[in-house]
Amino acid sequence: MAEQATWDPTRDWLIRRSHHYRLALVVVFHSAQPSLDELARARKLRPEFSNEPPTAFRRRIERGRLDLGVLPAAEGRAIAALASSLGLTLEPRATAQTVYLFEDRKSGAVLIIEDLIEAEQIATEVLAAGVPMVDAEVD
Repeated sequence: MAEQATWDPTRDWLIRRSHHYRLALVVVFHSAQPSLDELARARKLRPEFSNEPPTAFRRRIERGRLDLGVLPAAEGRAIAALASSLGLTLEPRATAQTVYLFEDRKSGAVLIIEDLIEAEQIATEVLAAGVPMVDAEVD
């Protein structure tokens, strides 16, 4: 296991906390074996779908469901709107992730902690020490 990251309390820190919103989308077809019309409409949802052979596209479908993946919220909403205009049924699931970036205000250096749980623990410690925090919403 990697050594836990630490922060130097003698530096002039600022915590930048950002909330990243994402949308997981799944196309739900009327049956486990979508019609050719449904398949043709679903292929319009992503450029890579329209460029792949039909057999490869069909392999993406499991039990009448096509997983479109987890997308940035704005992109997910655009695809959801397109799916709706094409008469396709979507199963959306919103997700959010909080990311902390620790910035040394004097040098501009940053401490990046990729482990989200560890970053939150350090943020709690740094906040308790009186370090200011700035929030941002990322769509």
